[in-house]
Amino acid sequence: MGDKCLPNELRTLFLFEALSDEQLKMLCDHGHIQTFEPGPVVVEGDPATCFYVLLDGELVMSKRSGGVDIVTSRTSQRGVYCGAWSAYVPGEEHIYEASVRVTVPSRFFIGIRQGMPASNSAPVTTSSTPGAALAAPVSSRTIRACAIGERSTWT
Repeated sequence: MGDKCLPNELRTLFLFEALSDEQLKMLCDHGHIQTFEPGPVVVEGDPATCFYVLLDGELVMSKRSGGVDIVTSRTSQRGVYCGAWSAYVPGEEHIYEASVRVTVPSRFFIGIRQGMPASNSAPVTTSSTPGAALAAPVSSRTIRACAIGERSTWT
């Protein structure tokens, strides 16, 4: 499946820097590290299945409009993320809202967002700590979607 997920590596990412050792271990236990070769990672409109955090590489996000892919973001900033966000909004559809591709071999932490109720009700945690909801207790339900975020999202 790729490189071993190490809690100390996740701790270096702004999204997870405030999490406890236990929360970081839970993320690693229920996630993994994967390298993608240049090409698509997620496709707009597909069922949302993963939460991705860029460790190394470059990603490009795009939206379709009038049958054309329009680039909305391009970044190589370590720690940017895509995925999981509509799962936190009641009533949202759980599909990828944008496409993400990588332009160079790119390494991601792929997290598991579990513990979401089957209905579109509130998430299992309301912590204001970025990343804390991903470290919430897990169940068999997995719901995610796609958005891109950087440190400025949290300031």
